[in-house]
Amino acid sequence: MSVKTCDLHLLVVSPRAELFRSSTSVPANIAEGVGKRSKAERRNYDDHTLGSAFESGSHLDIVRLLKCVPDEDINNGKAMWIEIVRMLMRT
Repeated sequence: MSVKTCDLHLLVVSPRAELFRSSTSVPANIAEGVGKRSKAERRNYDDHTLGSAFESGSHLDIVRLLKCVPDEDINNGKAMWIEIVRMLMRT
């Protein structure tokens, strides 16, 4: 991913960190939910997982608006994001 001239503080500190946090919580919530015994608890973790996935999509939108990352990179990220959300919606 290449970075154009922009406010690097905005890219490095805010959206990048938030994207990392929300995207890594997706598999963490899946793993934690699988370990729960009741269906209601698992469903709760499924909801958190989907919420984190949608949050990740919004962070990709923010990075696009900052124009610090080429559109091609954002488009690739959004394509992966769409597939992940589709998989999560099936559960």
